[in-house]
Amino acid sequence: SAPRPGESDEPRAKARRHKTSAPVSPLQHELRTVQRDRLFRSDDIDALKDAGVVGEGRDGKLATLAAPRDKVRRARVARLVAAENADRGRLLQALIAADAELLPKDLPLLKKILARLQRAAARPGQKIQRDDGRWITVPRPTAEAS
Repeated sequence: SAPRPGESDEPRAKARRHKTSAPVSPLQHELRTVQRDRLFRSDDIDALKDAGVVGEGRDGKLATLAAPRDKVRRARVARLVAAENADRGRLLQALIAADAELLPKDLPLLKKILARLQRAAARPGQKIQRDDGRWITVPRPTAEAS
């Protein structure tokens, strides 16, 4: 729209210039895409974790623990788990690409770190796999006596 009488168009021109951002690198684009996709499916995955259908594995991947009997639900769970695990892999590869001190040989260490972070973020009642391979349920906090 045109400026009102007595107004300059300069503030609007500046605002338009500031809205344009610097070009995004392919790595930044990849990280943003992974972040967006993981956020998009996070509620569904949290619900599956809360129901004990999936859990956090010691390898940093989401694991199916109790596949639904219904074919449609089972296929949906498989798609969600596969997509989440693919994005976690993309995230780790992007970290290696972004940090000159990280090399592809560091991938096993990054997977361990990711696994620790994912297990630490697990809520009470959700299942996680310990380093020794055993699956446990994150305990619910106990009320302390006053």
